Amino acid sequence: MEDMEEAGMEEVHIQFKDDTIRENVQKKLLNLINKYKELNDEDKEKFQKQAVDTLTKTLQKVPETIPQKAISPSWLVLCQAYFPFILATSCVTFLLVMGVRGVYRCIWKQKQRYIQKKKLKQQKAEAKLQSAKKKEE
Repeated sequence: MEDMEEAGMEEVHIQFKDDTIRENVQKKLLNLINKYKELNDEDKEKFQKQAVDTLTKTLQKVPETIPQKAISPSWLVLCQAYFPFILATSCVTFLLVMGVRGVYRCIWKQKQRYIQKKKLKQQKAEAKLQSAKKKEE
């Protein structure tokens, strides 16, 4: 059993990361682990019971100290994380749509002008043909 406890303590030591735990907390935990290793079996059991009781009491106090409004639903956290991306994507999409719409309107107007010019040329050609027929008669 002691081998397992020692192995467990070594795993805890390996799992520490400078990114997640501040150095002073890490040092305190290492000191606590070293002191725990030095204790005899009876003291280890007492320490474990005290630690469990202390953690249980602390965890019971946590909901009382944090107001319910501070705890946000998980979907809200996701919305907050993706909000800048969604906003930027929406703005770029809007600008692209407006640009494409402008180009389409410009091309459509040019096509309408071309059709009108074609109709005018046809009408002039028909008018010339009619006037030529009248002269012949």
